[in-house]
Amino acid sequence: MRNLATLALGLAVGVGSVNTVLAQAPPPAASVAAAKEVVALMTKAKTDCIAIDNSAVFGGYVGALLIPGAKLTVVSARFKDTTSMTYKLYQKDCMGAYADLSAAIDALDRVVVDDISADGLIAMPKKDAPRDGITRDGKTIKFDGDKNALKQIKMTPEDFTKTFSSADETYTQLLLLLSKELKK
Repeated sequence: MRNLATLALGLAVGVGSVNTVLAQAPPPAASVAAAKEVVALMTKAKTDCIAIDNSAVFGGYVGALLIPGAKLTVVSARFKDTTSMTYKLYQKDCMGAYADLSAAIDALDRVVVDDISADGLIAMPKKDAPRDGITRDGKTIKFDGDKNALKQIKMTPEDFTKTFSSADETYTQLLLLLSKELKK
C-alpha cells in the first residue's frame, strides 16, 4: 500500500501536474475540528465575538472574532497591567477587549491567527484561494505550501512544515480554551 502511494506521488510529480511540496506535506491540521467546534458554539450562542481570561498565563487573554462564512480571527496576548482587560471582561465589552488584544501597544507576546473560511489552518490551499496565516513576534506567515511560494519567501519545505505544525498547535490550544468557555 505504501509503495502504491509512493508510486502515485512519483507519477504526479513526474507529470508536473502537482506544484506543491507534497513530500513534505504536514499531517492534517488538528485545528480543523477545533475551529469547527468553536464556530458551531459561537453560532449557537448567537455571538460573533468572545474574549476570555487565559488563566494558564499570568495577564493572558484570548479573543476571537467570527465573520460567519468568511473568517475566524483568534488573538492572544498578555498585559502587565490587567486592569483594563479585567474591566472590559467584567462589562462584557467583547469588542473592546478584542480590539485591545489586537492592537494595544502595551500587549505582549501577541499571536494573531487568521483562519480564512473559519475551517482550521490549511497548509496548501487551492490555487487562487486565500491563505490562512499567523502573526507572531511581529512576523506574519501566510500558509502556502507551493514550492514557488516557498522559494519567494526563502523557506525550505522542512521549515514550512515545522512552522505550520507549530502554528496549528498554537491555534488548536487557543481554540480549545475558547471552546471550554463557550460550553459553560
